[in-house]
Amino acid sequence: MISFTMDKINWSNYTYDDFELFCNALFMFEFGKKYVPFSASGRDGGIDGFFSGTYMKQTGNWRFQFKFYKSARSEGVSSLKSQLKKEAEKIADENFFLLATNVELLPQEITLLSEVFNNQMLLNQKNCKALIWDGAKLYNLLIQYPILMLWLNDGFKTAQLKTYQTVFGEQLRESGFRRIRPTKCMLRTYNPAFSFA
Repeated sequence: MISFTMDKINWSNYTYDDFELFCNALFMFEFGKKYVPFSASGRDGGIDGFFSGTYMKQTGNWRFQFKFYKSARSEGVSSLKSQLKKEAEKIADENFFLLATNVELLPQEITLLSEVFNNQMLLNQKNCKALIWDGAKLYNLLIQYPILMLWLNDGFKTAQLKTYQTVFGEQLRESGFRRIRPTKCMLRTYNPAFSFA
């Protein structure tokens, strides 16, 4: 029996750039071809991705923002709270704001962060729903797309899929395995039907 396990992502081994590539690839799989990533360097104005369409029966314009922290979880939560208020002020005409973070949050922390965003929306007289996808939610989505784990571990350097023969051959060569070339030989068999008695 074959078993496949995928460990949780240890984000301390990665950078913001890795997280951004991961999120963009994940959301491309999850939302489809209409998802538009923004990964140019410089200040992005609070938008790392955009989607216009329907996802999980919710239709409208979606703004995506990625927040990556290598600090302690409690510091990440505190920083998210202050950053979320600033992000809410940047909302234009979007219907949905999806915050993706590597920080794993407790249910009450997700509720608190949503309230911070919603209160700012009321002050700004705008109507935009916040969705907060923490490290646990991203991991649960990742399980549906295991190729992302391979890409993440490869530093997103592999742009194409390889056949199993290619990958197996590369692994054999890396392990020092030498191909043995067949030699010509004759094989004689005995078939009683052709017996000359």
